[in-house]
Amino acid sequence: MVSLILALASGPVVAPPDAAVLGEIQRAARAEQWVSLPIGERTVRVAEFFLGTPYVGGTLDTNPDREVCTVVLDGLDCVTLAEVSFNIARWLKGSPQTPEQLVKLVEETRYRNGRNTGYASRLHYTTEWFYDMGQRQLGTNLAGELPGAVTEFKRINFMTQNADKYPAIAAGGAPMISALKQHENRLSGLRLPYVPLSALGGAETRLRTGDLIGITTDREGLDTSHVGLFVRDEEGKTYFLHASSSQKMVVKQQGFLEAIKRQPRVTGVVVFRPREVGGF
Repeated sequence: MVSLILALASGPVVAPPDAAVLGEIQRAARAEQWVSLPIGERTVRVAEFFLGTPYVGGTLDTNPDREVCTVVLDGLDCVTLAEVSFNIARWLKGSPQTPEQLVKLVEETRYRNGRNTGYASRLHYTTEWFYDMGQRQLGTNLAGELPGAVTEFKRINFMTQNADKYPAIAAGGAPMISALKQHENRLSGLRLPYVPLSALGGAETRLRTGDLIGITTDREGLDTSHVGLFVRDEEGKTYFLHASSSQKMVVKQQGFLEAIKRQPRVTGVVVFRPREVGGF
């Protein structure tokens, strides 16, 4: 069991003894020369380190009254696996390699414009998460460049329409709902492209190891229902690496297309390709 729980300005730094997981990752990275790999492949190496880690949801929402940039490594959900793997991959090639620096990198990707100014500043919707990181040149919001991509209007409002599911919204009341509605309306207006399921076979040939995959859904008000990483091995076999709620752990499923098609209520995918960014 390995964990790292850290918080920036809004709370104290806490590093339990089993935060030695970062040392284990560093040793594996040195032994296998991960820093020589492209950012996507390095991200996958980190994600593979977490294979078998329990699926745990809600780790970012333990304090509904205050938004703290928290990083937990002993239990991951689909989003935190992708987020942590990408940021540890960046962290391994930068300086300083401290727990505090990792939290800073996570904050840069978790929040709108890279700054934690409260719960409403968190990039709760995957399509906006990909879009925001692309705008800040942390990678490419790739779906629109893939064959078969389409753009359709969809009203994004799941969180405000289901406010009772989110303790932080209840704690924030009407002002929180108003702030989130503004972001949902803006996201709806962006009309971001995705690759529909019918075109995924052609688009799959253009994907690279380490691409972050958001699975789009027909669920009303929601953009995506799941997130994972695309992997292609040296033999050309493809995989979907993700934190699975049904299998209750981080898994690597062979057959990317088949894994995507098995997801409930899937309509297609959005894709983010990480970019190497130096000089933290």
